[in-house]
Amino acid sequence: MNNVRFIAVALVFAIIAVISLWLVWSPNEHPFTPPPKAVETSQVSQSERSESSAALPVTLNSIVPQADDDYLIKQIYGQAAPHFAASDKIFLSTDYEQGGKTKHIFISSAGPDSHGQSKYTAVVLVRSGSIWLLESKIERPCSPTTTLRWRKIGEQNYALIEKTTTTTDRGVTVKLGVYTLAGQSAQPLLEVARSAEKEDTLDLRIAFKKSEKTIWSAIVITMLNNERTDRQRYFYSYGAYLKRDAIPRLSRPEAARVRGLEPTMDEAD
Repeated sequence: MNNVRFIAVALVFAIIAVISLWLVWSPNEHPFTPPPKAVETSQVSQSERSESSAALPVTLNSIVPQADDDYLIKQIYGQAAPHFAASDKIFLSTDYEQGGKTKHIFISSAGPDSHGQSKYTAVVLVRSGSIWLLESKIERPCSPTTTLRWRKIGEQNYALIEKTTTTTDRGVTVKLGVYTLAGQSAQPLLEVARSAEKEDTLDLRIAFKKSEKTIWSAIVITMLNNERTDRQRYFYSYGAYLKRDAIPRLSRPEAARVRGLEPTMDEAD
């Protein structure tokens, strides 16, 4: 009888001990939670890594694995990339050949800055084997009426044609610019502006004349109410385009070298 009583008491204590252990270690009541500090540290470091890789490096000749639109949008704008994925945010994206190398020009809207001024970002990549190298990256102000074209202005030279139309209560103004891209700057070769009454239709068109010169001459045509009212020719000299009457007098050998072949005119914009 004593043995039976002893076994019963021991069994009761064993059951109580098992129940106590189950209550203490139950995964439903006490799930494992990592230390909060460790989680915050991990999140911060991950965020820092994301921000550090969000922008395309501006260092010349840095490696760019791809040259497609989606990749460049993500690299330039990081977490804000979805806002720039729409086709109307991409001004230009195309390959071209220069100096025996394949290059890519990509231009997209960068949205307003802290002062509310809209701008665009332009990058030029050059292919090197299976990768691309960053050759140029610039930012320039623009407006909703800005149009951009990438034009050949010489056998081995290209330029960005930028045109903006501004209409106010005083009238309408069209600004036309020709820019070459190098490093982190845009060098202006030609900047022209024309104004008219608000009710008028005003436009500026540009064409280039092919020749053996390094940079071809340019012709700017002013269109007012769909009629041509002015045709001005510009020659490239001393790093910029100058009007015919603004070119300094050259010696006969220099004049012969600059004149080149009689060109044929491209179709105007």
